[in-house]
Amino acid sequence: MLRDGTPPPDELRVAWACQRWSTLPDAGGWFDQDYQLTMTMTALLNIYDACSQWRNLTGERIHLMTEQTRRILRRLLDIGVQFN
Repeated sequence: MLRDGTPPPDELRVAWACQRWSTLPDAGGWFDQDYQLTMTMTALLNIYDACSQWRNLTGERIHLMTEQTRRILRRLLDIGVQFN
Protein backbone atom coordinates (compact mmCIF):
# COMPACT_ATOMS: atom_id res chain seq x y z
CA MET A 1 0.00 0.00 0.00
CA LEU A 2 1.05 3.53 -0.68
CA ARG A 3 0.95 6.15 2.07
CA ASP A 4 -2.50 7.30 0.98
CA GLY A 5 -3.82 3.73 1.37
CA THR A 6 -4.13 2.98 -2.33
CA PRO A 7 -2.50 -0.08 -3.87
CA PRO A 8 0.62 0.61 -5.92
CA PRO A 9 0.41 0.24 -9.71
CA ASP A 10 1.54 -3.10 -11.12
CA GLU A 11 4.61 -1.51 -12.71
CA LEU A 12 5.76 -0.25 -9.31
CA ARG A 13 5.30 -3.69 -7.77
CA VAL A 14 7.43 -5.19 -10.55
CA ALA A 15 10.04 -2.45 -10.06
CA TRP A 16 10.20 -3.20 -6.32
CA ALA A 17 10.53 -6.94 -6.97
CA CYS A 18 13.26 -6.37 -9.57
CA GLN A 19 15.09 -4.07 -7.17
CA ARG A 20 14.78 -6.51 -4.28
CA TRP A 21 16.00 -9.47 -6.32
CA SER A 22 18.54 -7.49 -8.41
CA THR A 23 17.09 -8.70 -11.70
CA LEU A 24 15.56 -7.29 -14.84
CA PRO A 25 11.89 -7.99 -15.62
CA ASP A 26 12.28 -9.72 -19.00
CA ALA A 27 13.82 -12.97 -20.25
CA GLY A 28 16.04 -14.52 -17.63
CA GLY A 29 14.75 -12.01 -15.11
CA TRP A 30 11.66 -11.46 -13.01
CA PHE A 31 9.05 -12.63 -15.55
CA ASP A 32 10.88 -15.91 -16.11
CA GLN A 33 10.69 -16.84 -12.42
CA ASP A 34 8.17 -19.14 -10.78
CA TYR A 35 5.52 -16.90 -9.20
CA GLN A 36 4.73 -19.17 -6.23
CA LEU A 37 8.41 -19.59 -5.38
CA THR A 38 9.13 -15.86 -5.48
CA MET A 39 6.04 -15.06 -3.36
CA THR A 40 7.07 -17.70 -0.82
CA MET A 41 10.60 -16.30 -0.69
CA THR A 42 9.24 -12.77 -0.28
CA ALA A 43 7.00 -13.85 2.60
CA LEU A 44 9.85 -15.67 4.30
CA LEU A 45 12.16 -12.68 3.88
CA ASN A 46 9.50 -10.41 5.40
CA ILE A 47 9.12 -12.77 8.38
CA TYR A 48 12.89 -13.02 8.81
CA ASP A 49 13.28 -9.23 8.65
CA ALA A 50 10.47 -8.71 11.19
CA CYS A 51 11.91 -11.24 13.64
CA SER A 52 15.40 -9.76 13.23
CA GLN A 53 14.09 -6.26 13.88
CA TRP A 54 12.20 -7.49 16.96
CA ARG A 55 15.31 -9.25 18.34
CA ASN A 56 17.52 -6.21 17.82
CA LEU A 57 15.23 -3.61 19.42
CA THR A 58 15.72 -3.44 23.19
CA GLY A 59 14.20 -1.31 25.91
CA GLU A 60 12.48 1.85 24.71
CA ARG A 61 13.71 1.23 21.16
CA ILE A 62 10.98 -1.43 20.82
CA HIS A 63 8.60 1.46 20.10
CA LEU A 64 10.52 2.12 16.86
CA MET A 65 9.13 -1.07 15.35
CA THR A 66 7.26 -0.45 12.11
CA GLU A 67 3.55 -1.16 11.74
CA GLN A 68 4.32 -3.86 9.15
CA THR A 69 6.67 -5.58 11.59
CA ARG A 70 4.01 -5.43 14.31
CA ARG A 71 1.42 -6.97 11.96
CA ILE A 72 3.78 -9.80 10.98
CA LEU A 73 4.71 -10.57 14.60
CA ARG A 74 1.04 -10.42 15.66
CA ARG A 75 0.08 -12.89 12.91
CA LEU A 76 2.90 -15.23 13.94
CA LEU A 77 1.63 -15.14 17.54
CA ASP A 78 -1.94 -15.73 16.33
CA ILE A 79 -0.93 -18.92 14.49
CA GLY A 80 0.98 -20.22 17.51
CA VAL A 81 4.60 -19.35 16.79
CA GLN A 82 6.37 -18.83 20.11
CA PHE A 83 9.05 -16.21 20.66
CA ASN A 84 11.84 -16.72 23.20
